[in-house]
Amino acid sequence: MEPDHPFIIGRLVGVFLCALPAVRELYLYINHPQRAVRMGQHVWLLLATICTELLVIFKFFGEEIERGLYQEPFPEKVKWSLGLGTAAIVLYPAIMVSLRILV
Repeated sequence: MEPDHPFIIGRLVGVFLCALPAVRELYLYINHPQRAVRMGQHVWLLLATICTELLVIFKFFGEEIERGLYQEPFPEKVKWSLGLGTAAIVLYPAIMVSLRILV
C-alpha cells in the first residue's frame, strides 16, 4: 500500500490515540514509583503492537534486500545510533529494576 493510503493513515491515528494513555502510565511508573505499583495494560499493549510492527517491517525489508532493492548497507552513523539507542532502552530498565531489588 502507498504511505498516504487512508487505511495506513487511520492505523497510525489509532496507534497514536492508544499510545496517549500508555505514555502517561509509563511516565507515572518511571517517575513516581511509589504511586504506580506496576506498568499498566496500555503500556504492555503498546509494546506488543510496536514489536509486531517491527516484525512485519523486518519481514518485508528482508524480502526487499533479497530482491536486490537495497544495494548499499546502512551508514555507520545510523548503525551506531541504533545500537546506542537500543542499549539505552535495554540497560536503563535493567539497572532500575536491579536497584529496586537491592533497596
